[in-house]
Amino acid sequence: MAYNPIISGQLTREEIELASKDENKELQIKNTDIEISTEDKKIKKYIPLSKRQDKPDSALWLIKHHSLLKDSQIAKLVGVTKASVTAIKNKSYWNYNNLNPKDPVALGLFSQKDLVEAIEKAERRIKREKKEKEKAKLAREVSNIE
Repeated sequence: MAYNPIISGQLTREEIELASKDENKELQIKNTDIEISTEDKKIKKYIPLSKRQDKPDSALWLIKHHSLLKDSQIAKLVGVTKASVTAIKNKSYWNYNNLNPKDPVALGLFSQKDLVEAIEKAERRIKREKKEKEKAKLAREVSNIE
């Protein structure tokens, strides 16, 4: 996407014309605080039938490749129910034999950024749970000593 300094108010057409005539003149860009948002708003959109059929395949792919994600995280990312994710994980899903793991990012179900954020969140949760286990273990050892 192109960025136009005239529309944004950083330069005027006259300044550009003067600078193009005089080679020694430098353009002075007016520094205005312009926020360029790269954040996409989450909008529930219509999902075609072909992509709806890819959701269980994507859930299976996430289960196989990112096992540290919780069922609820996978369900939220892919857009299926938690019960479906649990059934796929337990191989009791009604259509399990016909599922083929497919990368959900490549299918366009969500962005790579969403996947990375979910993985980072899962890693933080695992670290937190590990610390809590260590604290509980230390507390038990201290209570056994006393």
